[in-house]
Amino acid sequence: MTALLAYGEFEVAEKADKLADEQVLQIGKIAMNYVATNNLVDKTLALAAVEYVEGKKRDLKRNRREMKYYNDNSEKDEGFFGRMMKLIMKK
Repeated sequence: MTALLAYGEFEVAEKADKLADEQVLQIGKIAMNYVATNNLVDKTLALAAVEYVEGKKRDLKRNRREMKYYNDNSEKDEGFFGRMMKLIMKK
């Protein structure tokens, strides 16, 4: 998940990459709790993934994104949001 890398969450990104579809959808549900306080979709999803994987809320390791991860992954990564949207559309 590019957003996790951009916010310095390398360990969570590695775990999130291996999650089953139902777990990805669960992260989407958790992300809805962050929507009101964050206007960046990537930050919302990163916070939700950290909470899901670690079992508790915490701040991200970086407050601001490191944009190089978006440039490095733009073609090979549909993104966590893209994967989640595909799963939602299937239902």
